[in-house]
Amino acid sequence: MHTPSIIGLALLLLPGVLAGCTTETFTTILDDHPGATLGRVEAVPEGGNFSDGNFTYATDLPGLCAVSINVKSSDNSSYNFGMFLPDTAWNERLMMTGNGGLGGFINWIDMAVLSHYGFAALSTDTGHLSGPEDGSWGLGAPESLIDWGYRAVHGSVVLGKDIINKYYESTNGIKYSYYSGCSTGGRQGLKEIQTHPDSFDGIVIGAPAWWISHAAGSSLQRGLLNLPESDPKHIGPELFPVIAAELERQCDRQDGLVDGIISDPRGCKFNFYELLCGSGNDTAECLAPEQIRTLQGIYSDVYEDDGATFVYPAVSIGADPAAVLNASWQIGLDYFRYSIYNDTKWDPTGFTYSDQLFADEVDPGQAIADDFDLSAFRDRGGKILKYHGEADPSIAPGDSIYFYEQVQKALGGEAGLDDFYRFFLIPGMGHCAGSAVAPWYVAGSGHAFSLGGATQPVDELRDAEHDVMLAIMEWVEGGESPEKLVATKFVNETVAGGIERQRPLCCSEARPACGYCVRQGMTCDYPPHPQIVHQPHDQIPRFSAQDMRCFQHFMLKCYPLHPLGNEDIWTHEIPCISRTNEHLMHAILAVAASDLAQKDPSLTACAMGHRVKAIQAIKKTLDGVDGRDITYEGANALVATCFALSIQSVRFDDGIVEYMTFIRGLLIVGVKMWKAGIKPIFANLVDKGSQAVLQPHMAALPLIRKQWTDRAVAAVGGLRPLCRDPVEIEYQSLLMDMVQTLYISSWEAYKILEKHYEWWLMLPHEKFQVIIDPGNQVTILLASHWIAIKQIMTPIMEAQFRCRKKDPGKEGGMEVGMIRWLKYLNRQVDEEHRVHNQWPVWVEGQVDRDLGFFGKTR
Repeated sequence: MHTPSIIGLALLLLPGVLAGCTTETFTTILDDHPGATLGRVEAVPEGGNFSDGNFTYATDLPGLCAVSINVKSSDNSSYNFGMFLPDTAWNERLMMTGNGGLGGFINWIDMAVLSHYGFAALSTDTGHLSGPEDGSWGLGAPESLIDWGYRAVHGSVVLGKDIINKYYESTNGIKYSYYSGCSTGGRQGLKEIQTHPDSFDGIVIGAPAWWISHAAGSSLQRGLLNLPESDPKHIGPELFPVIAAELERQCDRQDGLVDGIISDPRGCKFNFYELLCGSGNDTAECLAPEQIRTLQGIYSDVYEDDGATFVYPAVSIGADPAAVLNASWQIGLDYFRYSIYNDTKWDPTGFTYSDQLFADEVDPGQAIADDFDLSAFRDRGGKILKYHGEADPSIAPGDSIYFYEQVQKALGGEAGLDDFYRFFLIPGMGHCAGSAVAPWYVAGSGHAFSLGGATQPVDELRDAEHDVMLAIMEWVEGGESPEKLVATKFVNETVAGGIERQRPLCCSEARPACGYCVRQGMTCDYPPHPQIVHQPHDQIPRFSAQDMRCFQHFMLKCYPLHPLGNEDIWTHEIPCISRTNEHLMHAILAVAASDLAQKDPSLTACAMGHRVKAIQAIKKTLDGVDGRDITYEGANALVATCFALSIQSVRFDDGIVEYMTFIRGLLIVGVKMWKAGIKPIFANLVDKGSQAVLQPHMAALPLIRKQWTDRAVAAVGGLRPLCRDPVEIEYQSLLMDMVQTLYISSWEAYKILEKHYEWWLMLPHEKFQVIIDPGNQVTILLASHWIAIKQIMTPIMEAQFRCRKKDPGKEGGMEVGMIRWLKYLNRQVDEEHRVHNQWPVWVEGQVDRDLGFFGKTR
């Protein structure tokens, strides 16, 4: 690639006379600006260094004039900004750069890098002096918060432009104005073009923290998930490499190349339970169930405290677990403690969604950059080049995707969006810069300094494909849009080490495909990600038009068939009480979305999202209700939710444990109802009621084929020598009674099947844990035989289905969902025990060849 001629011309020596780099020069310029005070002026020679004595130190500078200015912004606040003004090679352009964290320093380092392009570089300290994670300056300082939110950036741009024009005595003035920033710097740039679209002609934005209130809240929530360290749920640093290895094992290969880079984190359906310790495992190489739940919470989308509303996208699966689990949440803590609550003693451990809503309402400094209508910036020819690392542990890549989509909606669709807004995701890159293995350098904010402290761009990559600063200039000034970027990784992260590898990036990889790629006939299908609804000053809407579709489908097509004889309850009373019981509403929508997902897989994410919300909400409800304060409506809503979630579990290959758990949840609710004297809304909820409905239809059923029963009896009998634990012996004995009774009476065998459900429903918790232990090969074998028995009992189950008002359809009583379980269980049997699992495998094979095989009575 060659450096564009328009950029080459810009780097020619500036004609005209340069004003002196003296105190007198700038004092004279500032005479026209009351409230602005000269801080420091220093002529820096070629190769020289500069620092204002605070947090950043710029080295190896071109010859330039370093200037700092203080501006009074209110009676009790002010901000500083600094400028690097090249001596002779000014390119007649301004480039402002932003800050990181909570600001508090002039970014002289990035200004140094920009000065090597010939820019007049500018940065502000945002009105306070602090480290990037220190928010204590916000205590009792509303005017300083306004400086930080937007005022210091805008004031610095306006005054800086005037100073630059007068310093260079340029007749034409600044030809083009640009901005570059990452994280907080990204937020600052977006905020400026939203409020003052004429400030910049082009901006380069990395991983913007535009939704600062939610970024702060999510960091608190995730930090609290892994605390206290004494809790069994805590994941210590010794397990970080174990988790990283499993993430890489499951997700790296998705792009067809095992290279240590997870290229599409949202496309990886990571199975957390692969990390679960089984019996005899070394706990240093695996996770306990409590730790699994912690990990799931950290890598899951953030919801409000009752699980009802989506708040912030998940941390990327591609992010380094050490960076995620060991992340500082100081910024989030200080934001809430000092800027939101103005209380040095505020305790984050009680953080709830009400805190999040309050933060949205307060929006200190009006810092949230959520005005998605960028038409004013677009219409004046402004350009946005945005990038985000797919392995960012701090600002979720999904946050940038959501922002892009909201701009798209605000501007009326995708048409024309890529004419002014390009978005690149960089696989493997962390927060703003850096990666252990992936190419990441595109000359963005902080990139040069991340290469061993360098303060100038990489000379050999000074073209518009490898350098985003040149790409934005070529786009704004030459009309050449950046169709791709090339990311670079250097050996040992130093330029001296040489280039290790490179990777082209297309903006179609940002999921909202750019128009260029579409016009070239390229399409990519990606799994849907959650749709976030953000209204900072209002309650966030809970349900969408898609949810309405699911609700209607539930009412008409897929309401549960259990308990028997309650179809009208499911389609009348239950929808009514779901209106005020959100766990039930989410459960209803989860069941319907799972059913619809059989033909439309894009609804899988919707189904799982509602399931998670329902589970989180019902857990909180069960924990907070005792037998004396539960209401009739609340109790029956809990019963219906448990039923609905158990039925959805049948849709999952590995859903057997969750199915059993939710059925047992009915017992918990039943005890609470009994204590309160509440009658269930469902008829026939107990076994005797169900049997009364079924007996007239099932008492005279023919026997199951003898050869099928013979096989079952032999197989189940063969498991007895393996059973050691008393609960395993009980399990095997019940299965044996069931299959031996098939010789005598189908109806009596069905009653023993019901007794089997009752048995594990009533098991004490510690015994129930034995039968669902994923590392217990004996109980896996018993479960696979139980599901296989249900398959040979298909004629009996079909008779049960015929007792209902709803037509079971073509699948009849063959319970296809449980066939999924059988396949899954058969895969869990290890090599040592497969000899004992031959009969369930045979049953699976018959069903694979003919779904209706066991429905034949002759």
